[in-house]
Amino acid sequence: MPKLFFEVALLGLLVIGTSLIVTTAVAVSRYWLSSIDYTIVRSGLECEHPYNNRCVMALTVRLNDGSTEKLHPTQFPKEQLQSGFALKKDRFAFSYLLNDRVMQWEYGSNYLIRVIVGTLCLILWFPNRRKTLGARYAE
Repeated sequence: MPKLFFEVALLGLLVIGTSLIVTTAVAVSRYWLSSIDYTIVRSGLECEHPYNNRCVMALTVRLNDGSTEKLHPTQFPKEQLQSGFALKKDRFAFSYLLNDRVMQWEYGSNYLIRVIVGTLCLILWFPNRRKTLGARYAE
């Protein structure tokens, strides 16, 4: 029984470590590759009807060409997304301009912690991989 528990725990480390690193890489690359340049016209909550039990932040923004668009942002703190604010982020950057003030990406430290935990899981799994994969599959 303890051997089976140990093998399942090692397999769990592999799955958790890999999923943390992959999901973090996707989220960070999406933010890093995005380019934003707009002015917020209106901000507020949009709730699901009929019970209004699920609400998300909704923005109406004016783009550079004068057109408006509706967004549901998730990468910026809600208190920074007020009407009249100008938001600009260049591609390949983690910082952005909010009303001409340079701001750092709020969630960068959270993603760094996720990468560290994922890497630690893989480091703990790697020396014992023969026990989870079987001797004939490892190397």
